[in-house]
Amino acid sequence: MVDVGPAELRDAAAKRAAMVRDELDRLQEGIDRHHDDVRRLRRELGQAWEALTDALVPDLDGARLDRLSARLEAPSLAAASVHAAIEADRRELERGVADLEAERARRGDSAALAERLREIKAEMAPHAEVIDLFEREHAWRELFDLGYGSAGYPLRWWQFRYYRHRRHADELLASLGPQVGAATFAELRERYLAEREARAALAREWESCTTRKSALDNLDRGLRVALAARDAVAERHLAGVRRSVRKRLHKLPPDELAERFTDLPEVHRAALHIAGLDAKRRALERIVHAWIERPRTELLELLNGDERDLVELARDGCERAMPWELFVDAYPDLRPRWSERWRIFERCRGALLGFDDYASRTAGMSWWQVMVGVDPPPPPVDGD
Repeated sequence: MVDVGPAELRDAAAKRAAMVRDELDRLQEGIDRHHDDVRRLRRELGQAWEALTDALVPDLDGARLDRLSARLEAPSLAAASVHAAIEADRRELERGVADLEAERARRGDSAALAERLREIKAEMAPHAEVIDLFEREHAWRELFDLGYGSAGYPLRWWQFRYYRHRRHADELLASLGPQVGAATFAELRERYLAEREARAALAREWESCTTRKSALDNLDRGLRVALAARDAVAERHLAGVRRSVRKRLHKLPPDELAERFTDLPEVHRAALHIAGLDAKRRALERIVHAWIERPRTELLELLNGDERDLVELARDGCERAMPWELFVDAYPDLRPRWSERWRIFERCRGALLGFDDYASRTAGMSWWQVMVGVDPPPPPVDGD
């Protein structure tokens, strides 16, 4: 019997560990694809439920509501109850609309305010131009802030800055006086103050008009919302009835749901669609568990063992050996088995995802047989 030595064992363990890592990556990709599949199925299932409730409750016809109430044993869905709720809601909304319209009329005309804002903007422009004439002069701010040209000016003739200010004042008067009709610096100051006060008064009016217009705009938006809510009251209650119906029907097993409505063809088709989608989701979860998640767990254990062996075999002086017959059993070629598993998985996944003829199911056939066929059979669940 030929023994396989440490070098050969290390090489075999390293090669298998590399293959297992590649397979684990592929299995993880399969899990990620499954999550995408489930998200798509959930969206389709939501659409199927909408189709069912739309077919079951296409409108709020009284006779239809009464039949539905009796079928589902739900008094709250009876016509008298639903229509009374609609009228109560509509009356409440009408009162809200009337209150908003009265408040809107009391607040005045938004168009007039908008026109006044345009006028204020035009009136402010010449004042701003004059103020800008002053403030473009670099010496103006210092003289104005110190009160030059008024009784509050603090400097006297014996102070050096007094003469500098006097020179600047003469220059400003020569520059600005002819433009604003001022003969003295005091008149310049008075004109500047008058322009600032005029602009400030207009700014205060602008703020007041803006506040009032904003309040009117908010009222207009609120009124539009209230009118839309009043006009959509029936649609809103129709959606509420459909939600209530869906909540009740959700409690039924999917296959029983389809059996409940065999007398209503459109509803029955939608119920079969729901039952088929639910079966498709469960079948996908079953094949993913059997052919991806469970093999992944097994391969992780195998990889951990190979990595432990590699650590041991890498030690100096390791003399570990294995008879050839045991070596062949310990390190078989796993790739054919993996390939077969993937072939079966992809065939079943493709058949499940591609199936859409939900009305084709006949009595005595499982959903797996309808969607996939008899070969391969569904994988066993844990415990089978």
